[in-house]
Amino acid sequence: MGLLAAIDLLGGALAPPRCSVCGGLCSAGATACERCDRRLLSAAAGSAPLAGVGRVDWAAPYEGAPRELVAALKFGGRTGLAALAARGIAAALAPGLEAFTVVPVPAAPARRRARGYDPAELIARRLAA
Repeated sequence: MGLLAAIDLLGGALAPPRCSVCGGLCSAGATACERCDRRLLSAAAGSAPLAGVGRVDWAAPYEGAPRELVAALKFGGRTGLAALAARGIAAALAPGLEAFTVVPVPAAPARRRARGYDPAELIARRLAA
């Protein structure tokens, strides 16, 4: 066993890696545990008409693991979850929507100041990349 592997093993024993979504144990280097990752990937994307707007699409219903992810990003300061959210949104895009403009709905100024970041902007930047 190499020195880095030994340090990882010792670090994992002292402070086991935690899932950023549910807080449960997960593998080192993972953002989410296998259970949450499966729940996020299996969330049903959808679409519906919205009066005055046109068609709106969503990557997942706002329940279960997707809701936990949003809460952890917004209220838990887990900004690394923006990449996981962007991955889910990208996977849910309808064919032919590869070229589009990403525009986040901005957070209220007081919320942005309190958090120090805007969760929607973080997700939009990752998605646009």
